[in-house]
Amino acid sequence: MTKGRNKNREAIVLGALLHDIGKFWQRADSKYSESDSLLKAYPNKQYDVNVPVYDNGHPKYVHSLWTNAFLTETNTGAKLGLKGGKDLSLENLSANHHKPNNHLEAIISIADKWSSGIDRPDEGEEGVAGYAEVKRIYQKDFVKKVKLHSIFDTINKEYEEISHADSNIFPLVPLDIEEDLFTTKNDTKLAEEEYRQLWKQFREEYNQLLGTVDNNEPDFKSFYTSLVTLLKKYTWSIPSATNLLPACVSLFEHLKSTAAIALSLYDFYEDHNTELQLVNNRIAKLPDQDSLLMVCIDISGIQKFIYDISNRRAAVSLKGRSFYLEILLRTVLRQILNHNSINAYDSNVVYSSGGKAYLILPNLDRVKEGLREIQAKVSKELFNDTQAKLFISIGSTSFRYETNFGEITGGNHTGKMGFLNLVKSQDQSSIDRYTTDEDATFTLSMLWRSVSDKAAEQKNRKFKKVLLDDFDRLFLSGKDFEQSSDKCIVTGQRIKGKVEYLYPEAVGADRGPVGEKVYQQIQLGKDLRSSNVIKYHDNGRYDVLGMSGTFSISDISDREVVSKSIYLNKWPDFTKGSHGKEHIFYGGNHLSGSRSNAPKTFEELCTYVNNDVHKVSKLGVLRMDVDNLGQIFIKGIAEPSFAAYSTLSMLLDLFFSGIINKIQLSNPDYKDHIQILYSGGDDVFAVGRWDALLDFAVELRKKFELFTQRADIGLSAGMAIVGAKYPIYKAAEESGNAEKQAKNYKSDKYGDKNAFCIFGEAISWNQEWDTVTELKNRFLQNIGSTGSGFLHTVQNLKLRKDDHHNQLQKGKDGDLSYIWHSAYKLSRMEKSNKDTGAKELIKDIVKNVQQNTQYGSDRYIDLASIAARWAELLHKMNK
Repeated sequence: MTKGRNKNREAIVLGALLHDIGKFWQRADSKYSESDSLLKAYPNKQYDVNVPVYDNGHPKYVHSLWTNAFLTETNTGAKLGLKGGKDLSLENLSANHHKPNNHLEAIISIADKWSSGIDRPDEGEEGVAGYAEVKRIYQKDFVKKVKLHSIFDTINKEYEEISHADSNIFPLVPLDIEEDLFTTKNDTKLAEEEYRQLWKQFREEYNQLLGTVDNNEPDFKSFYTSLVTLLKKYTWSIPSATNLLPACVSLFEHLKSTAAIALSLYDFYEDHNTELQLVNNRIAKLPDQDSLLMVCIDISGIQKFIYDISNRRAAVSLKGRSFYLEILLRTVLRQILNHNSINAYDSNVVYSSGGKAYLILPNLDRVKEGLREIQAKVSKELFNDTQAKLFISIGSTSFRYETNFGEITGGNHTGKMGFLNLVKSQDQSSIDRYTTDEDATFTLSMLWRSVSDKAAEQKNRKFKKVLLDDFDRLFLSGKDFEQSSDKCIVTGQRIKGKVEYLYPEAVGADRGPVGEKVYQQIQLGKDLRSSNVIKYHDNGRYDVLGMSGTFSISDISDREVVSKSIYLNKWPDFTKGSHGKEHIFYGGNHLSGSRSNAPKTFEELCTYVNNDVHKVSKLGVLRMDVDNLGQIFIKGIAEPSFAAYSTLSMLLDLFFSGIINKIQLSNPDYKDHIQILYSGGDDVFAVGRWDALLDFAVELRKKFELFTQRADIGLSAGMAIVGAKYPIYKAAEESGNAEKQAKNYKSDKYGDKNAFCIFGEAISWNQEWDTVTELKNRFLQNIGSTGSGFLHTVQNLKLRKDDHHNQLQKGKDGDLSYIWHSAYKLSRMEKSNKDTGAKELIKDIVKNVQQNTQYGSDRYIDLASIAARWAELLHKMNK
């Protein structure tokens, strides 16, 4: 046994992680009375060893029987050295969560309830309210028919508004972006064969993973990391419950959050030397102290860090700088999980993507002090490494659930006897801030909001501790750089220390001097082109802030000892050791490379061929994100729980970090002429040839609507179109302003936000964009007959219209002559044109400029002008 190993603690976190694995097997097996595995596990039908039973002796919560059988058959506890006394039976710890017999089993029982978060009746799996609705829709064998309903179906809807029979469901397949992961309409077909195949694959890989464990010296933490990865692959689209609707919570997220809560409770009770007391297999009373800590990690300065480069030749650094942010967040998480005062596991991370992460930890002084140490350490290194561009803040709020047994008086289970779960907090500042005199209830959404706000508020005091601690060095004893020292072409600052060169074969300033850290970021971008596995090992090529060890991205031998591996968008092979194999989706893993094996320059991205001649078009810079996501988390989920929140986060990350890669690779123009610099959470930053990037933005929005099946969950975007040599930091600023303009779009008819700002005009994705696209196509089809002059006339019409309205806003007389002047000019064009299609197009423009019933004439002019500008740029590329 490894020195200092706490077997009870390991058994708690593993037992909690696998407590509902029986639900997976149950749906792939025969019913409990006919299952060979259960007959073997319970030859005398003594089900009451693990679960409560009905008066007729039939078991309640039958899935727990399969949990026990799974752990018994695989002998998991013994192989991991967790076979001990009766309190340390991994099988009982995991399977007895509906009938706990001691303190350790009670911890997992409470964690299971708190993960679900909602009030739950205690009448067996058939006793919940809504069970009758399940039976009505799915009838016999419903447990093998109910698939994972899309949580997007429930957003911003009351429970009564959700249509269970007409819900959208995710496929029962391993989590792989090569699969079709989009939803289909609900059906009531038996899914036993799908479950059986999925279970078979899972068992094979689980056995392989368990087979790599050294029985004499089991590396539990590494095994556990790989197990979380394996569960993510196979249980992501399995519903955590099939006996109530909507079945929109992922089994994986329920398992993970249960493990996080259980481990945190164990640590809290151990530190307080407290044990849970039970009466008739129910917990008598929970301590009225906040036992848990919700933590938010927030990286700020992302946009400035990525785009603030001073030389167009430094564009090769953009991808590496973006990927550095992903590794930075992972490094901070490793610092937390491995800190001596914390020692948590991967399952404690509720969510991590897009520069943010949330964790559940025990509410202990040593944990909070550890978080402060890590923040101070990381902040100091970031100050030095990124010239204070990046900052990390950590916010936390203590909380607990108050769980009592009684009659449920509100919600979906009114009138039932069961467990009442109410979020509580002793953090009075958070309670005062988010509750009101009319409603003093502190909710789970308030908890999430409080930790996010606490982390965000620290941005107003960036590097306060660093500046105070190092005041003399920074402000009194420093010295200027030698004027002869090289200036980094990426940051524009004088280089201190070792100088590297991007183009060492060149002469003078063209050699492209960069600092050592910046050079590493550039090499990161290059290595991403050849490999998608990060391996932590001695003598690795890279490190982040000098923390958590060195790593390589280029392939190294599978025989080389590594402490941890992170697989980007693909899954590890568990037959080759269980050394902490993690999986993440990473948006923009594909890099279109130049002949020098580096990421393409902006000019190379914008290059196209016309009549065998290579030309350079304009560069597009795109920024997109989901509208009102904060409000969705605060108010949007009908029955909020940790598992529900993390299911929503997981699906958003799946789209913006995973599926986005498949969309990019589906089109040669996207593949060769677009670089996704940053995509995760709900944000996308991308650059590329303007026409390809515009089409990509449109397709991304369509696929997002298809993924969510919700046109009202908006995705706003802004795009700047500039020359390929234009300063990227300015283009990024312009695209950011365009995105803000899209976010500010308002329409009584088409709704607010959910818009695309292009060519300086925000256009609703609803109807307006279709009109612009249709007009653009007609302009291009007839440009041979109308000429570019027609397009210029349409665009000038908007300029004069806008000038008229500007004059009115200043209190001056407007000038409506633009309407009849333009009508006269366009009518002359129409009469002189001999092409039927062109004549019809011009007539339509004249008619709608004078009167348009759908949008109004002024708005129609806006849309026609955008279409004309779009068509003009395409025509210039093609002529």
